[in-house]
Amino acid sequence: MRGVIASIYRDSVFNSNIENAVITNGAIHGIDLVLRTRLIEGDEVLIPEPGFPAYASLVKLSKGVPVYYCVTINKNRASIDANEIRNKITRRTRIIIINSPHNPTCSVFTINEIMALVEILNDFPQLMYISDEVYSRLIFESTFSSLTSYCNSGVVVSSISKFYNVPGYRVGWIYGNLSIVENCMEVINFSAGSVSSIGQEVAKYLLCSNYDPMESYWQCRGMIKDVFDSLGIPYLNPEGTYFIFLRLTDSHSEIEAALLKTELEIIPGSIFGVKEPGSYRLSFNIPVTKLQGQLIKFREYLASL
Repeated sequence: MRGVIASIYRDSVFNSNIENAVITNGAIHGIDLVLRTRLIEGDEVLIPEPGFPAYASLVKLSKGVPVYYCVTINKNRASIDANEIRNKITRRTRIIIINSPHNPTCSVFTINEIMALVEILNDFPQLMYISDEVYSRLIFESTFSSLTSYCNSGVVVSSISKFYNVPGYRVGWIYGNLSIVENCMEVINFSAGSVSSIGQEVAKYLLCSNYDPMESYWQCRGMIKDVFDSLGIPYLNPEGTYFIFLRLTDSHSEIEAALLKTELEIIPGSIFGVKEPGSYRLSFNIPVTKLQGQLIKFREYLASL
């Protein structure tokens, strides 16, 4: 399994070395391991806001201090500002977590944004990165760029859960800096022993197969965009992930009410740290026929209001 993971990153600065890979119980386990092995009490970790809520909790579990950097929500996409991140760095800053494609805004950070982070990492030798790339194969627009292609002072964490839609197998990985990987492997050996052999066999099969679910994701994305465009519902362009980030205003109160009546998975942006009211993350990771049915119900609910 480690050899399969190493082959995925043949274009990275780590040259597909099997020693640079460790298998984990999902990506979130990988993040936890890195934080546990690299932080001491009071160390600071830069995490995106808005962002995945578990980042802050995991930092606190390792007695670290979460320091938030801004993911700016613009008209059509979200972005990060390297200067703002640089200004957040102190003598206690140890790690920066980057998540692209970004949850919840669905934006893919550009090569210029990634290279600006590389420059920061080069300027601060005490700083390492965790690149959360669980949605890296779910790309619709833009080009995905990974820190592992340019910088050896960190690791990527990922899993089979998102792209293949098999979260129950709990198989993920850490790949990157050898010292970090070896520390994480030592903790796994004593705390978990190993990752499910059945799950690893499923992961190897999927990763080595030609199975590609992107056609279904493209279809669902197109359906939901068509409906929202026809109704003038504002959203950020979903460049990646299987979400769409809505930006409703007071004038969209009926649309908001109708959406919340459906069975679509819709989560308030406030859960992710979004300050803007009317923000929601909606998932289109459901079968095409079910999405069609829910969008019909949405229109029916809306017509009845």
